[in-house]
Amino acid sequence: MVTGLDLATSLGALPAPPTRVAVNLGNGPQVRELDEDSTGIELTPHLTDRVQLTLVDHDDMIDRTILGFSKETPPGLAEITVLGEDGPIGAQDSIYDRVVTVECEAGPVITIEGRTYRTSVTGSVRDLAEGAEVPATLCDTDAVGMSPGRIDVDVEPGTAFVASSLQLPLVGAEPPRTDPVELEMGTWTENLRELQVPASDSDQLIVVPESTNVGWVASAPDGTELTPVVADGWQQGWIVPAGTEGTVTLEFATDRWYRMGIFGGLLLLLPLFALAFLPRRRPVSDPGPAPRTWHSATAALIGVAAASVVVAGGVGIAV
Repeated sequence: MVTGLDLATSLGALPAPPTRVAVNLGNGPQVRELDEDSTGIELTPHLTDRVQLTLVDHDDMIDRTILGFSKETPPGLAEITVLGEDGPIGAQDSIYDRVVTVECEAGPVITIEGRTYRTSVTGSVRDLAEGAEVPATLCDTDAVGMSPGRIDVDVEPGTAFVASSLQLPLVGAEPPRTDPVELEMGTWTENLRELQVPASDSDQLIVVPESTNVGWVASAPDGTELTPVVADGWQQGWIVPAGTEGTVTLEFATDRWYRMGIFGGLLLLLPLFALAFLPRRRPVSDPGPAPRTWHSATAALIGVAAASVVVAGGVGIAV
């Protein structure tokens, strides 16, 4: 027996909240007006197993796209609760605790070294509704063999999920120590940084919690350039060989040329201003013969080729 509905609108400005709805419990549509102060509506009680809700009208609301164009925002609701004679109808609490399993045929797919592995996802209805992290486990195997060296791993989560992390625990071997150690810092500027690295019997990984950038170059105490890596998918890192001890220098070398270009461009403004304020030359009474046009195709080809090399290098001259 349905006696009403409780409609919850969005906490933000979008989507636009409806101002009029129509509810059909099987006994014909019942139109109700909504206001900002109350979202609950009373209906003529009716025994039904199906509720049809239509958003009839809403206040016009204009939204602006990322390109700057205006568009009308459609209406929407955040949640609908069905009310009965004794309050909310249905096992709202118990249904959220129900465990749902997405089978292997529809679960995320992992590709390692060109081989495909299917996974299944298990989680409660509450976790899926709230967008919480749920685990995906391999279906046909518990372990995956990998070749030494660089490994390409691709995760296709499908349309229902988003991959947030991937754990690759070692099987049959003692995993390396993963507890991070904060290093002592020396000079720390925008383009020059120093870190004191203690000695270790195994390779170490230095991670700077900033977005990776190919402009950063790390050097060991003996001047050897360290191998850069991307940590956790976005952070800047370098591999420090075993036995290295001392100051590791991080330098953004291209920053120097960037600043020189800026100041050089500003200095070029001085002769430009000087030329702008120079007195104009007096007109010549006898301009002389008209200049000859350039008819040499060879000279023109050489000029175009030179300009192409300057603009686009070897590709430019080839074109």
